[in-house]
Amino acid sequence: MTEGKHSYLARLRMDANITQATMARIMGVAQNQISRWERNPNAMNAGARDEYLRNCGFPPPQTVAGLVPPTVTGLAPDAAARDALQANIRVLSCYVDTVSPPDSSPSEELPGSLPAVKDLLENVRFLARKPRIGVVGRFDQGKSRLVNTLLGSDCLPTAYQPDTSLICLVRHISDRPEWMQADPEFMNQDAFVFKSDEDTEIVENGDIFVGQPRRFDFRRLDDADYFRRLRCVSGGLEILRDFGTKRGRHATRAKEQDMVAALAFVDVPLLQTCDVLDFPGYDDGDSGEWEKPEFARTLFDIPIYVSGCIGFFNAADREYIDSLIKQLPPVEDKDSPAPPLRNAFFVATRASHFDGEDIDKEILDPAAERTHRHLEGSLRNVQEG
Repeated sequence: MTEGKHSYLARLRMDANITQATMARIMGVAQNQISRWERNPNAMNAGARDEYLRNCGFPPPQTVAGLVPPTVTGLAPDAAARDALQANIRVLSCYVDTVSPPDSSPSEELPGSLPAVKDLLENVRFLARKPRIGVVGRFDQGKSRLVNTLLGSDCLPTAYQPDTSLICLVRHISDRPEWMQADPEFMNQDAFVFKSDEDTEIVENGDIFVGQPRRFDFRRLDDADYFRRLRCVSGGLEILRDFGTKRGRHATRAKEQDMVAALAFVDVPLLQTCDVLDFPGYDDGDSGEWEKPEFARTLFDIPIYVSGCIGFFNAADREYIDSLIKQLPPVEDKDSPAPPLRNAFFVATRASHFDGEDIDKEILDPAAERTHRHLEGSLRNVQEG
């Protein structure tokens, strides 16, 4: 990604006789944002990179051979079956809204009363909803980078060191509820950050899971009152980095205000057939009930467990997975060809944790400072001895 003193972005800008300040003014961002992008080009989303290159006099990156890594397009599943299913549900909804409710009194042939039609329709809608994929694993294993690769979009922030601090739900832009599309305050926002809900208890199969102190119910995000009550910040996707990472500009504010969850709307094909949840890594010294597999399982339908090739499936992985699979609903039975654990995936990654230039500032100096704090007492004893 880099060559010599400057990244390819900085070299292109300087060859075009454009200063950082001028580039920042053209793109409508702060100058330090241009500096960060030039130190770490992988932190840019595709749109910003295209604009940067156009400002330097180059065509879009796919036609600039040797300058930009190949663009990741992401998965694009066929959404025809889901579209047909949703169309049938809409027809059923219209029918339910127009017919008179049947007599629900008990009959001689049926035990008890018949279910209400609207209750039946609600159950059908729940079963037909998009599946939710949860990406989980230990810290610093490349979970957010994997999500970005699957989506073909740099929508989630990635960085060296444990970074993600909020559970982030990524949905397709067409999934915005109608009230949000009509609200001028929210209609042009792509990302939202929420605080915890002291009143939320997540119930599944009769068991109550309470993530102290990080309570939040992702199933109620289409509820306008719930959404507005817990929303803290909204804006572009950059707020996910500012508030949702441990080294973000507003990480301290996010922690003080107990911000625990984020929602992002992105226009990528994969999200037409599923939602994706990106989890903070566990086992990073900041554990809580919300990280436990029995709680995480209440938030998604299909887990993707991520573990790095180095230390793949170590003791921590095995312990977490053992608890996780006990919570998964079985998809196999004697009449089904589906093999066991068909609704779970395990991925080994070789994520590049650092693509920038200033390795001293980004990696070595912070690591040396942490080590010094850890060994401070021992070093003092050595000096006194």
